Amino acid sequence: MFWSQREGSENQNTTNSNTSWLFPGTRAGQHLHPATLSERLKVLGIDAQRARNATLRDLTQEVDARTLIDLLNYSPAVITQHAARAATRMSDYIC
Repeated sequence: MFWSQREGSENQNTTNSNTSWLFPGTRAGQHLHPATLSERLKVLGIDAQRARNATLRDLTQEVDARTLIDLLNYSPAVITQHAARAATRMSDYIC
């Protein structure tokens, strides 16, 4: 095996093979470091902050605020802000 072939498979040498983590790290019981995931997403052209904000705006149109606050552990102010950006009727929300 050539050096360049082994170099690309470095991340596959992990002790974290039997895990429920969506993004497992290279050490058993550890998730992938957020900065590492962020860099990988950037390489793919994905802006994680923009995607998160768009998702929250969409969720505020589908799910009531109290449920989002409880499920996602966001503050009422954050959910209200995203609901306002989505032009969601605030009378539907009980915070």
